[in-house]
Amino acid sequence: MIIDWLRCYRTKTTQLASFRSRRKRRNPRRQTFHAAEALEGRVLLAGVHGEVTSFSEISDTEGGFTATLEDSDHLGGAVAGIGDLDGDGVEDMVVGAYGDDDGNPAGNRGAVYVLFLNTDGSVKGFQKISDTEGGFTATLDDGDIFGTSVANLGDLDGDGVTDLAVGAMNDDDGALDSGAVYVLFLNTDGTVKSHQKISEGMGGFAGISGFDRFGTSVAGTGDINGDGNVDLAVGAAFDDDGQLIGDRGAVYLLFLDSDGTVISQQKISDLAGNFTGTLANNDNFGSSLAGLGDFDGDGVNDLAVGASGDNGGGSDRGAVYILSLDTDGTVKSSVEISSGVGGFTGTLDNSDFFGTSVVSLGDLDSDGVTDIAVGAERDDDGGGDRGAVYVLFLNSDGTVGSHQKISDTAGNFTGTLTNVDFFGSSLANVGDLDGDYLSELAVGTLFDDDGGPNRGEVYILSLEGVPNLPPTVALENTTTFISDDTSTASRIKVADIVVTDDAIGTNVLSLDGDDASDFEIDGTELFVKAGTVLDTDANPVLDVDVLVNDPDVPPDPNDTASLAIAVGFGAKFDFGTAVSPVGAGMTQVTAEDSYNAIDGFGWTGSLFGDFERSVGDDVQRDFVATREEAQFLIDAPNGIYEVTVLMGDKVVQDNMELSLEGEIVDVVTTAKNTFHQQTYTTSVVDGQITVGLEALGGFYNNAIINSLEVARIGDLQPGILVMTTDGTTIVSESGTTDTLLVSLTAAPTSDVTLMVSSDDTGEATVSPTTLTFTPENYATPQPVTVTGADEAIFDGDQISNIVFSVIDGSSADEYDPVLEVTAEVTTLDDEANVPLRYDFGTLFSPLESTYTKVTFEDTYNVSDGFGFTGDVYWSLDRGAGDELERDFAYTKSSMSFLVDLPNGTYDISVLMGDEKFTQDNMQLSMEGVVVDTVSTTAGNYHQMTYEVMITDGQLTVDLEALGGLYNNALINALTIAPTVPV
Repeated sequence: MIIDWLRCYRTKTTQLASFRSRRKRRNPRRQTFHAAEALEGRVLLAGVHGEVTSFSEISDTEGGFTATLEDSDHLGGAVAGIGDLDGDGVEDMVVGAYGDDDGNPAGNRGAVYVLFLNTDGSVKGFQKISDTEGGFTATLDDGDIFGTSVANLGDLDGDGVTDLAVGAMNDDDGALDSGAVYVLFLNTDGTVKSHQKISEGMGGFAGISGFDRFGTSVAGTGDINGDGNVDLAVGAAFDDDGQLIGDRGAVYLLFLDSDGTVISQQKISDLAGNFTGTLANNDNFGSSLAGLGDFDGDGVNDLAVGASGDNGGGSDRGAVYILSLDTDGTVKSSVEISSGVGGFTGTLDNSDFFGTSVVSLGDLDSDGVTDIAVGAERDDDGGGDRGAVYVLFLNSDGTVGSHQKISDTAGNFTGTLTNVDFFGSSLANVGDLDGDYLSELAVGTLFDDDGGPNRGEVYILSLEGVPNLPPTVALENTTTFISDDTSTASRIKVADIVVTDDAIGTNVLSLDGDDASDFEIDGTELFVKAGTVLDTDANPVLDVDVLVNDPDVPPDPNDTASLAIAVGFGAKFDFGTAVSPVGAGMTQVTAEDSYNAIDGFGWTGSLFGDFERSVGDDVQRDFVATREEAQFLIDAPNGIYEVTVLMGDKVVQDNMELSLEGEIVDVVTTAKNTFHQQTYTTSVVDGQITVGLEALGGFYNNAIINSLEVARIGDLQPGILVMTTDGTTIVSESGTTDTLLVSLTAAPTSDVTLMVSSDDTGEATVSPTTLTFTPENYATPQPVTVTGADEAIFDGDQISNIVFSVIDGSSADEYDPVLEVTAEVTTLDDEANVPLRYDFGTLFSPLESTYTKVTFEDTYNVSDGFGFTGDVYWSLDRGAGDELERDFAYTKSSMSFLVDLPNGTYDISVLMGDEKFTQDNMQLSMEGVVVDTVSTTAGNYHQMTYEVMITDGQLTVDLEALGGLYNNALINALTIAPTVPV
C-alpha cells in the first residue's frame, strides 16, 4: 500500500513521482522458474513453517508478463487471488498498478491486471482493466489511482464468475480525495461485464469526507449478516473520525445487494462500531484488510485490520487488529498485534509500517487456527526500506503463538531486493498453484525497478507448511430404497454426511444432481424433503450428489458423494475402486464393501480386489474381481426380479460362472476388451438377492463384475419357503432341538395344509407334522421343531431331510402342483465323543466297568460293528490281577480285531501281557502298519497309546506270534478315543 507516504499529503499532485528513480543491478540468480525447471529452480530449503521454499517473479522483465509497463506504474501496489477464473485448473490473480496513465499521459488514473497463471507462477495471459481497456466504462479522472486496492468478492451476482472490488482512494466524488470503490462484474476472460461504483452519494453509500481516502483497502468478508449476499469491508485509512486532521482511520462494513449497491453499512473506528482499541492520530486504521472467515467459531466471519502508522513501541512501527464481529458488523472483541503486544516477539523498528498489508493464509501449520501474513513495507533488512513480510501463527484467541520473518536477510528468501523496494506493500493468498496443497503467497513490491524506475513487481512465494489436503465427503448409514407408499409428511433422513479435513471450518456443503431439489442438508445429515412425491413410475430413482468444497483448495468441488434411492424397488451398482468414476444413477461398490444390514447390500466370500483400467466409460473401466468364489447380496422384498449384469475387462480374458439365488445361470468367457451384458430372471424368496461369482481358471483366473441392476417385476408364484434360524439345522442324538421357519410365497385363495415329515426318524423327528396357512397369515413364518434321535450305535454324524409337501385336497387349488421342499438336518453322533473300550477274556471273566466284553468266539459282523478275524486260538482267565489284566484272547499265529469307525484320527490304547507265564513275543500292527514289537514277562504288561488315522471306515488291529516258549500273541484290553475328524 501507499499509506505511509500519502499520509503526508492532502492533495493529489505529483506525489507518485516524489520518490527518486532507482536502477538496480541485475543479479544472475534472479530468474523466473518455469515448469520445466521446477525441481532445479524451486529449491526446497529448511523445513521451518513459514519459510520460503521457492519463488517466482512477475514484472516488466520477468515471469512471462508481456504488458507494457511504464515508469512509476507501481505494479504490485495491490494483489488478490481470484480463483480459477478461466477454468484451466490453475488459480489466477489480480494485480493493481495504481500509477498507470491510461486515459492521460502522466495522469495516474490507475489500472488493474487480471493475470492468468501457469502452475509455476508465470503468466500465461492477461487482461488489463483501465480507463481505456477491458470493457470498463466508468469515468476515471487524473489522480484517482484506480487499483489502490483489490479484493475477491466471490460470485456476487450469481452468474458463476468471480467478481472484484477495486479501490480508487483518491476519487473526488463528494469531496477531494474522499475515495471510491468499484464493484466489477467480470467475464471469464477477465473483461468487465458491468460495474457498480460506491462512493459518497453513489451506490447507496454516504458518510465519508474529503481526504478520507475510502478504498485504501478492500476485503471480501463473506456473508456477515446472513442475507445470502457477500459483504465488503472497505478501509478509509485517513478518516479523521470527527477531528479536523487526525488520520486515525476507519473501516466500513458494507452489506451489499447482488447488484453491488449498498443495502446498509456499519462504520468501525475510534468512535464507532463498538471498537475499543486505542487509536491515535496518524494510526491509519484500515490501511489494510483481510477476511479471516469465522476465526472464533461463533458462526460470524471475522476481520483483520492493519493500522500501519501505529506508534506502539516506537514511531510508525505499525499494528494489526484481529476483530471478532457480530452479524450487524459491530465489533464483539478485538486483539492488537504490534511491537511487543499480542504475543508478537518480532523486532519492529521505527517507520517499519507493520500492517501495511495483511492476508489470511489459512491454517498453514495445521493446528486448527487460521494464520496470517503481515507486510512491513519499509523494514530495513539488507538496506533501507527494502521491506519484509511476517508470517504469524495465531492462537485461537487471536494472539501470536510464533512467527517467521521473510525479508532480504530472513526466511530463506533469495530474491534480490534493493533499497526502497517496499517488499510487502501488498499481500494475497493466490491458492495452490503447484499442486502441493499449500497456498502460494503473492507479495507486492511496488517500487521495484525491473524495466524502469518504480514499475513494480510481484513475487509469488511457496511457503513451508502442513499441506491443506482437499476435503473428502462420504455418505454413511444410507437409505437406498424407499417404498413408493412411504409418507413424506415429514422429511426422511437418508444418510449421515462425513467430511474430512475441516479443522478451521472452511468447507462448504452443497447439493447437485437430477433430484437435488428433493433433498436438504441439515448439519451433517441428508434428508429427503417433506412433501417429496414418491412415484416409482414417474421417477423410479432419486439421485443426489453431495458436494464439499474448501475455497482455499482446488478443484471446485473437492469431492462428491452420490446417493441413489430406489423408489418401489430397483437398484443399480457400479463396481470398482473408491476413486473410480461412478455410472449415472448408480451406487458405488468396492471390494471393501462387505455386506451389512445397515447398507442392505455388500460382499461375502473371497474377493481378490477392485481395479481401475482408466479406459472406457464410467461402468466398463472398473470392476471387482474374485479368484475363488464370492457373493454379492442385496436386501430386497420377495418377488420376481430382472437382474442385468455387465462383465468384462479392457485388458485380459476372463472365465467365470454366474449364479443367482444359488443356481448357475451362465458360464461366461470374455475376451480382452469385450463385455458380456445380459438380463436374467430370478425369484427371491428369502428377502435377499444373491449374485454368485466363481472363477473357472485361465491365465489370470478372474471372475469379475462391472455393474449390476436389479428390478422387481412381479410377485412370486405359489411355493413353500423354509428358512433356518442361523443358516444350518443341527441336532444331536441326546435329543437337542433346532427350529425351521415355514411360510408360503404367495397369498392363497383358501387355506393350504402342509405335511411335515422326516425321511429318517432314527436320526431326527419333527413336530408338528402338519401346518395350515390362511390367505391372511400365509407370509407369517410358522415354527417346526426338529429333535435329534438316538440309534444307540456309533455311526458318526448323519444327514437327513425334513420334507414339506402340500396335502392335495386340503389346500387351495393353485398350491396343488407345488413340489415338495426339503430342508437338510445334521444329527451329531453323541457316541462319537465317548471312547470305545473292549475287555478281552472268557465268557465268565469279570468285566471292567464301561467296557464291552470280547471272547475268542466273537467274530466280526456288520450288526455289532466289531469282532475277530484270522486264527483266534482261545480265551483265558488267570484268576489273578485286576479285571483287565487277569484275562485275554490270544493266537499262536496271527489274528485281527476289527472295529467300524467313522473316518478320522484316533488315539488307540492297548494292554498286552500274562499274569503267570514267563514271556510272550508278539508284533502289533494297526491299519496294516507295524507299530510295535512287544516282549512281556510274567506279571509285566505292555501298555501304550498310538495315534492312528482311519480313512476306510474301519480300524484293523493285527497281532502276530513271534515264537518263544509258548508262541503266544495276546491282547487284554483296547480303548479307542477319537481326536480329529476328517
